Order: sequence, then C-alpha cells, then structure tokens
Amino acid sequence: MAVLLTTNPGLEAFVASEVGEKTGASTFPRPHGFAGHVLAEELEPEQCFGLRSVHHVLVPLTHSSIHSLQDILDTLDTLPPDAIAPEKRFRVSCHRFGDHGFSSVDVERMAGAVLQKRYRLRVDLEGYEEEVRIFVRGEKCSVALQRTRTPLSARHKTSYAPMAALRTNIAYAMLRLTAPARSLLDPFCGSGTILLEAADAFPGVALYGCDVNEEAVAGARKNAEAEGLSLDIRRVDARALARSYSPDFDAVVTNPPYGLRVGKHLDYSRFYRHFLRQAHAVLAPEGRMALIAFKRRDFRRELDRSPFLPEEEYAVEIGDITPKIYLLRKRE
Repeated sequence: MAVLLTTNPGLEAFVASEVGEKTGASTFPRPHGFAGHVLAEELEPEQCFGLRSVHHVLVPLTHSSIHSLQDILDTLDTLPPDAIAPEKRFRVSCHRFGDHGFSSVDVERMAGAVLQKRYRLRVDLEGYEEEVRIFVRGEKCSVALQRTRTPLSARHKTSYAPMAALRTNIAYAMLRLTAPARSLLDPFCGSGTILLEAADAFPGVALYGCDVNEEAVAGARKNAEAEGLSLDIRRVDARALARSYSPDFDAVVTNPPYGLRVGKHLDYSRFYRHFLRQAHAVLAPEGRMALIAFKRRDFRRELDRSPFLPEEEYAVEIGDITPKIYLLRKRE
C-alpha cells in the first residue's frame, strides 16, 4: 500500500530521510508537484504513526489535472466502487492553493454531495469516521483518505502555548541537523517546544533553555513538568549568553523572535549580529547551530560577517511566511 504524508513545504527531505531510516521504504517527495507531500511505497498507515517530521498520514486515492470544479467532481466519479466503505459518517476537507473560479467551501460542498450519493455515506462534520481530503494546487488535484484524526505534530502537553509557538515537526527537523549532541541550548525557548522534542526524540542529551520573557520561562517550565521533565530553564537575554553559560554546548537549536513578538522597530541586523556572537561564545569547538531566520536578508548579511560557517539551509513554509532554517558550524 502507498501512504501519503503531509508536512510543511520545505521539509520533504526530512520526511523522506526519517521514513527511510525507520522503515526502509522508498519515498517520493512532492508527488505530482504537491509541496508538503511525500509519497511512501509499500507501507501501511500504522507504520507511520510514530513519524515525527509529519503532520498527517493518508491513503492516496487518485490525482488528476483540473481546470474547473466540474473536473474535480468528474475525478471523484472515477474512484473505484470500494474506495470508501459504505454507510460511514464522513466529511470532506479541501486545501486549495492558487487562483481558481471556485472556493474550498465550494469543493467541500459539491464533492461531499457526489461522494454521499456514490458511497451511501452520511455527512457528520464532527463525529465523522472517514475524512476525505482534497488538495488543489494550481491545475493539479489529489484525493486521499486521512488516517490520523489529530496531527502527529501535536504530541506534547502544552498548557502554555503562545500563538507563535513552533510546531514539533519543525523542531524535530532542526534537531536532526545537529544530532548527535551531548548538550544543547535553546536561547529563545518560548514555550519549550524544541526542548520537549529533544527530550523525547533524543534521550540522553543534556538540555538547557532560556528566554528573556518571564512569562515564557514560567510557561516552558510548566510544559516541561507536564511531560515529567526537570529542565534547566532560566531567564537570560540571548544577547548576553556568555554571562550565564560556559562554552560547553555541542549544539544551539532555536527559533529567534520576529514581528510583533519583539516590536515593530527592532533593528534586526543589530539583533542578529549580537546573537550570533553570543551563540559562538557558548558553543564548544566545532559546535553547530540550527536556527530559523524570518528576516532572511538581515540575517544573511550578518551571517556573512560572523564567525560561523553555513553548511545547509532550507526554505520552509510556516503559515503564510517562508523563513529559512540554517545549519551553521562554529569557526574558530
């Protein structure tokens, strides 16, 4: 059986790598041109429920080229008679990218009517047993059955969860870049997502976190306690890390703040300049740092002047923004 895995566009290589390591299955990133999708062959959905780099696990049904809403409905008419078990409660969700003469709601309503009649299904938006997902990107359409009710990336207990909190699958991808590591620091720990993911995915690593915001420090500690973890989380300004930490960390993995989190008038070039110097100061020789840069131009300018050697970079869609994940190595 083939399985379709969803993730943030830009993380497909991380999904393919994780699937290969854990299952040995062949993978095809961005099948039919769909960003954020990875197709894996000869796998059962249940074999994918432990994957950390994905959001959802689906079973693909069909794909086609489309020019209109009617083309999507005609695609559904070509599904095999046994594609969906009859008499089930179901719902249709559509994820559409691009300019079309129809809306996602139009697709959900019309496709739902076709499937309801074809497979004798009952619409139930809340208590559904089967979710049919229709992806439309440009002139491509893909139809699949979702096998995960909640995202696999929503796996940690977070009583403190600010709106800008990082998704765990992105945190996992960043942690993979710096693994293996004996000790790790997150200087902008926020709600603690990176630390929680590191504790779960890479046990044995000594974890440290800090944030300049008192509420974030208290929230991260609370989230760690909810996971049964006792972590060293302090209130520290990341622009002055060397005052609080020794140069002993194998890895720094972090999501520096941006936008409303730090104010409209922040000088990002100055901010990145100071942070890069401080991160360099607390890393051990040959230490590595993985971070997300939302202000890419400002960051790249300061990176070129910094004592870091860039090794890898990935543009990743997060909501309606496309920052980059950078992997850097300390240069003496």
